Amino acid sequence: MATPETLGTLLLLAALGGVIFFFVHRHHRAARIQRTRILAGEAMRRRGITPADAAAAGVEHEVFAAVRRCEACGIDAQCRESMGRSASGTPPGACPNSAFFDDVAAHKAARELSKA
Repeated sequence: MATPETLGTLLLLAALGGVIFFFVHRHHRAARIQRTRILAGEAMRRRGITPADAAAAGVEHEVFAAVRRCEACGIDAQCRESMGRSASGTPPGACPNSAFFDDVAAHKAARELSKA
């Protein structure tokens, strides 16, 4: 049977482990979010579109959804490689934001065409 001192020590160690896990997990998530936000922004920049273009297309709210999709995506390395390799810098075909980027780019092109 465990003594009260042993139980107290075990509880303290468990709590300390939980706190360490929380901070490591939080740091890892923050680092991933920073990388993916750059990827979503970089993908838009390389496509020649901006959040202002999304607003003009009436889908400004989708910019934030695109960042969230990018955060949740598991193909960061493939995305970076694809954008670096492609002349247009487009993300890979498996990108969950491809349709969004295509729609905003098409809307921008149509808007620019109507101005000409």
